[in-house]
Amino acid sequence: MFVCLQFVTRPKSTDTAVTQTSVNMADLDASGAHLITARNEVQRLRNELIEKDERITEYESELHSQREQAKKDNQRNDEIIQALERELEVQREKILRYGSQTTLHDDQYKTGVINTEINSLECRAKSNHFTVRSTVGDIEVLKTERDALELEVENLQSLREEVAALSEQLDNVIMERDQLTQERDDLILESERQAAVLEAMQKDNDALKHETEYLQGQCNNVAAIKEQLKTVTAEQQHLKEVRDNLQLQMEHLQGQCKDIAEMTEERNKCQASGTKALEKARDTLKLETNVLQGQCNDAAALKEQLNTVCVTTVLRPKLREWRRGLLVIVTVLIFCFIVLLWTQRYSLNTYGTPFASLYKTSPSCKSILGNATPSRNIVV
Repeated sequence: MFVCLQFVTRPKSTDTAVTQTSVNMADLDASGAHLITARNEVQRLRNELIEKDERITEYESELHSQREQAKKDNQRNDEIIQALERELEVQREKILRYGSQTTLHDDQYKTGVINTEINSLECRAKSNHFTVRSTVGDIEVLKTERDALELEVENLQSLREEVAALSEQLDNVIMERDQLTQERDDLILESERQAAVLEAMQKDNDALKHETEYLQGQCNNVAAIKEQLKTVTAEQQHLKEVRDNLQLQMEHLQGQCKDIAEMTEERNKCQASGTKALEKARDTLKLETNVLQGQCNDAAALKEQLNTVCVTTVLRPKLREWRRGLLVIVTVLIFCFIVLLWTQRYSLNTYGTPFASLYKTSPSCKSILGNATPSRNIVV
């Protein structure tokens, strides 16, 4: 019997992989610091961009409000100018209409008044024109500011595009770093796995050596192995017989278990029916006891009435009759109570339930028996 052994040697690429992993780790650390700096710079630019966007929004809202106010002012000034022009036309028509109807003195006076009004109207129109011109100047200033803001918005948009490009570049660098980290972890796991594989192969080599030595020893004792094989075959046959016997016993025990379960179920049913009958008898006895207790209480009250009535001498014959009747009633009650106790004892001895101490220790029964005894203190 020949045994082939193959011994595995440890590869030399593990040290190279570990060195490459350490170099990659140093590169990753340097790139990580650079990425952190770039991320901070991008965050700062984002914050500045957000602040500038807020300022632009405020400027735009203010510019819009100024434009609306300028439109309203222009409209109001146009209305004022039109009203003044209409009033000037009305005054001119008045001058032309009343010029031929008045005297020279009146004409001079009215002409002076009208000229004064015309001058005041012209002054008002000039002031309104000045206001309009100032409003136009404000509009020009606002247009200039708008152009400056638009230029700043364009600059901010270009800056935003640069930030987006930097963010994309940062994401790419982060992805590359994650890939390098994953490769590093894979290399570490691969080196650990190779080390575990080498250790397992070494253990397998040792086990193969021991097994080879054991097989060599077994090959030298072929006859002993054959005898052991015969013994094992005989033991196997014996174990099969024992297994068959155990299976038969198990089937027999299963049948017995089924019979025992059926008997247990029947016994439980019988016990349940007996318990229900005993509970019914107990309730009946309680009711009868309550009835007897009420009758005894009535007898005690009757006894007290007899003791109070016997003081008189007029009702003595009737009291004798009542006493005889009371004695008969008490005797009948005692007899019924004795019969009831006897019946209870018979039922308790028959079913074997622990209700025998119900009337032995009950104070109500003792009071019933005490009240049921005939009194000897009745005065005749």
